[in-house]
Amino acid sequence: EENYIDGEEIIKKGDLGHKVYIVKRGKLRIPLPNGIEVYCKPYDFVGERALLYEEPRAASVFSGSEDCCVLSLERSDFEQLLGPLNLITKQKNALNVLREVDFLKNTEEDDLVALAEAMEISRYEEGDMIVKQGEIGNTFYVMKEGRAVVTRNDDKSKILAQYERGGFFGERALLDDEPRAANIKAYGGPVICFEITREVFNDHFKAMANVIRLQARSLRQFEEEKGMHFSGLKDIAVVGHGTYGRVKMMQCKKTGRVYALKSLIKENIKNAGIQYQVLNEVRCMAALDHPFITRLVRTYTDRKRVHILMDFAIGGEVFSYLGTPFPVAYVRFYSACVVCMLAHMHKRSIIYRDLKSENLMLNKDGYLVLVDFSFAKTIMKGERTYTICGTPDFLAPEIIKQSGHDRGVDYWALGVLIYEFLTCQTPFKGESHHETYTNIVKGKINFPRNMNKNAKDLIKRLCALNSKDRLGMGPTGVKEITSHSFFQGIDWQKLESKRYHAPLIPEVKNATDTSCFCIQPPEMDEPNDVDDNVLDSFFGSEF
Repeated sequence: EENYIDGEEIIKKGDLGHKVYIVKRGKLRIPLPNGIEVYCKPYDFVGERALLYEEPRAASVFSGSEDCCVLSLERSDFEQLLGPLNLITKQKNALNVLREVDFLKNTEEDDLVALAEAMEISRYEEGDMIVKQGEIGNTFYVMKEGRAVVTRNDDKSKILAQYERGGFFGERALLDDEPRAANIKAYGGPVICFEITREVFNDHFKAMANVIRLQARSLRQFEEEKGMHFSGLKDIAVVGHGTYGRVKMMQCKKTGRVYALKSLIKENIKNAGIQYQVLNEVRCMAALDHPFITRLVRTYTDRKRVHILMDFAIGGEVFSYLGTPFPVAYVRFYSACVVCMLAHMHKRSIIYRDLKSENLMLNKDGYLVLVDFSFAKTIMKGERTYTICGTPDFLAPEIIKQSGHDRGVDYWALGVLIYEFLTCQTPFKGESHHETYTNIVKGKINFPRNMNKNAKDLIKRLCALNSKDRLGMGPTGVKEITSHSFFQGIDWQKLESKRYHAPLIPEVKNATDTSCFCIQPPEMDEPNDVDDNVLDSFFGSEF
């Protein structure tokens, strides 16, 4: 039994709780961030969540009356009373966090459950070093709460990266005795991690080593690419031209890896006043990490151009394969890939706004890769944006009417794309842009008689005139699309882990084969030198 006077603090926000409190007499006052205060009366209880889930206290709690009496229960007694329920609750919480870890998302559920059961939980106070550069690692960490930052010994004030819930680090420690490559410390408050040592991992989870090894290989490639100088790349061919520049196939002289280099002329960008649009394109790419979305490798700049280096999709545009309508099975596969792309972007609050077959490429395995983020934009839930952008045949009616749009425009374009896959033409095509826009605003689609009925229903529901009525815009979000009958039989985890055999495999001889592209002549006239503070400060100088 504990007694407090009015206004006395009982629980402090951010602390690691070791008691649960039950009001016996008087009341407790809990101020919330929105300015509202909540009161607890006799027989109400507070603080149980911090004990159940090992979380920091979510709010401060004060005595709300002159004569306040509470009953307190210590953590050890609380856990003893809960017994097996406490263990189950902790394991369930660990499992929920592990499901958010990207490189574990295709792991079998039984393996994830076993991993959750084996992981221990640790707390680090602000400033505590979780990992020290140079030490031999023996532990893999998954972030549960808080924020951790990455620094190196040569400049500990410079934050190189950060981790939050679902972030992970130390996976190489499960494979070998490599020294830690950087420091990682708790930042801005306490950090809670799930941890597993190499010994426990090897005893129970050796079958998962290949997954970890692939992740470690990707990280090593990332380290190599981070230090890759522009002079270490050699030109192979110009594979595309645009209003502001060109796209070239490049090869790293050291590793032989092939990349796409999008080089934009600074003079053209500055004259058009689209510096921030270019910056936004790169920011959006940097925020995404999905097997069906082109990977941003790094950026460069010189006096004439800014350069965006990306992975190369050797199979060329899907549009070039649309000489005849795709079979329904092909359409199901490709449109399912697009659904995965959109789900990943929308989860990160990014809308794409230029979905079309020309922006979908085939990689060497025949899987789709989304490219060109010129019109992508970050918007928060509930926000709308009003810019007219995109490709005429794929524009949603709300873009044309400038009534404000959100992620619903991507679902509309998906419906148009599926129609194009099945018919080799878009559903609202007119003799002019004006006629196309009129058709779009009316929303009437003429379907071929022999079109697959499930595909027809899916297109209708994706291309609903009112954005709120579109499939994917309801309370369950993208699950409305993935559960549609057109996608019956699709194993979404198997698809994202690329374990399906793709319908079309590009016929290429080697990594630098350009046969799937129309090779462009090099630029004859060199552009003028341009200094632009906005572009130069963002892209840096790496020549």
